[in-house]
Amino acid sequence: MGLFGRKKKEKQDELVLPGLKVSPLIPGLSNEFYAQKDQKKNRIEQSTDQVELAGFARDNNEPSDVRIAAIAKLTDQSVIADLAKNGDMAWVRAQAVYRLNDVDLLTQIAKNDSDSRVRKGATARLEKL
Repeated sequence: MGLFGRKKKEKQDELVLPGLKVSPLIPGLSNEFYAQKDQKKNRIEQSTDQVELAGFARDNNEPSDVRIAAIAKLTDQSVIADLAKNGDMAWVRAQAVYRLNDVDLLTQIAKNDSDSRVRKGATARLEKL
């Protein structure tokens, strides 16, 4: 048994509590949901289509890990800039900030974004450029 009561299994990590085992899957979500999510992430991994990737990144109905994978594959700086400025969630804006190369926009975001983590991310990105 490892740290935090976790016992590694061959293909699954289970949380083990005395007399109780809790699956890492979210109750109520079907295996089909997870299969579809994995298919989308594989599609994103293989895609170079910036329009398709932007669609995944902008779709607030997609799970966060799907959106993050899409943002990580984006190369179109205009789409990345739009996500950094107008993303619906702070974590979307923060992910986009790390991919943004526009110094003027990064400066603006570092000063004005409503979320301190996004502002700090923009400042850190500016230091790298």
